[in-house]
Amino acid sequence: SLRVGIRGDTYWQSWPIVAEEWSKLLRAEGAVPVFLQVSEHTGTEGQHTKDIVDAWASSVDCAVVGLAN
Repeated sequence: SLRVGIRGDTYWQSWPIVAEEWSKLLRAEGAVPVFLQVSEHTGTEGQHTKDIVDAWASSVDCAVVGLAN
């Protein structure tokens, strides 16, 4: 099955609603949604977030990542 990453961000409060709708559509087409919620982007915590995102990105076939700014 196609594994589709859906990365959330605490800065976009409506993202969980969007992600849930997309996950329903993906499942209906046979894909497996793989969620990741991130928070801090800077400093030591930011590096930890980057490491988690890198590992997650390696585990999916493609991804929707939310905020693009």
